[in-house]
Amino acid sequence: LHSFPTRRSSDLWQKKTDRYRVDVMKETERKPEETRLERLKRELEKKARAKDACQYGLDCISRAKSINDLLLATTRYFEWGVRNNILTAEYYEKNYTQEELRAVNIFTREEHMLNSEVAYVLGDTIVHAYDNSAVHAYGNSKVTAYDNSAVHAYGNSIVIVHDKSAVHAHDKSAVHAHGNSIVYVHDNSIVYAYDNSIVYAYDNSAVHAYGNSKIMDCRTMI
Repeated sequence: LHSFPTRRSSDLWQKKTDRYRVDVMKETERKPEETRLERLKRELEKKARAKDACQYGLDCISRAKSINDLLLATTRYFEWGVRNNILTAEYYEKNYTQEELRAVNIFTREEHMLNSEVAYVLGDTIVHAYDNSAVHAYGNSKVTAYDNSAVHAYGNSIVIVHDKSAVHAHDKSAVHAHGNSIVYVHDNSIVYAYDNSIVYAYDNSAVHAYGNSKIMDCRTMI
């Protein structure tokens, strides 16, 4: 003999089914979609781990509470990120607005002026730095520095320095130094030095010195 469900057993089954649906809906509500900040942190952390980033750097990413915090975290390891092809002009422009980038002095385009500020420059950007500013320039950037400013140039950047500014040039960068500036050049960079500037040359760099400038050939010191 076959037994058929009674109305009571059918009602109990329906109640269990409805309760299950409610539980599923509540669980879905407890797991909202990933926010933009969470996505950016996850993607950046994944890229950093793939390049064996240190734990402190990974912690800086994970602790970011806002887009501004995350961008500041990238500046702490800017050179490392650029050299490992993680931080590029394309990365910044794809994931952040120009307003967000300018808020932390990351520049990927156009022309900018700095006064006693620190800036991070990528792409075809032009920066004029004054009054003890510090500029980290990569990727065909052009920097003109005055008044004791410091410039770290990489990736075919062009730097023109005046008034006791200091430059560290790498990766075939070109430097024009005036006004008692100090230049450290590496990696086949080219320097034109004027007005009592001092140049420390490494790695087959070429130096053209004028006006009592001094060249310290450091290749024999390596």
